[in-house]
Amino acid sequence: DRAAAREMYREAISYRPGDHLLLTKFLELVAEDGDWSYSLDVVGKLIETEKDPRVRARYRHLAGQIARDELDDPERARELMTQALEDDPLAFAIADELEAIHKKEDLAGFYARRLEHVRGQSGVGRPGEALRLWDKLAALSLELGNMDDAIAALEVARNLAPDDTDRLQRLADPA
Repeated sequence: DRAAAREMYREAISYRPGDHLLLTKFLELVAEDGDWSYSLDVVGKLIETEKDPRVRARYRHLAGQIARDELDDPERARELMTQALEDDPLAFAIADELEAIHKKEDLAGFYARRLEHVRGQSGVGRPGEALRLWDKLAALSLELGNMDDAIAALEVARNLAPDDTDRLQRLADPA
């Protein structure tokens, strides 16, 4: 009886609110029932009680996916995934999903924050990530008509990859 099982888990969690095994099993039950709003609440309890930032990031990411895919709440999804990325700045899968759901007018700020995350992280994470972000920022700035920002981003990218002739050409004629 699923209703009885849910009630038993709720009661058990009231006595042991930080028990991740109980919370995870309860999450599985409510998710199977398609109760996404309640699933998000259970994931919230996992987030609140998790000490390891990388594990907490995975829980926040899951919550963001539920908000985006099941509750059709892209704003909440962006907020949760942004928090996940702050917990684990080198979680590139989360960063990629977050980049995809950002509104165009918010991408410049996102790229700037990501550049802060990857600064000094050479050899860790995704090779060429800083260069990719500078290129994306340059392209976005061009698209939005922010020529000074585009040129500055292209200059930094040129310094990161000085032998890239395509980038040099774009810098010579950014329009």
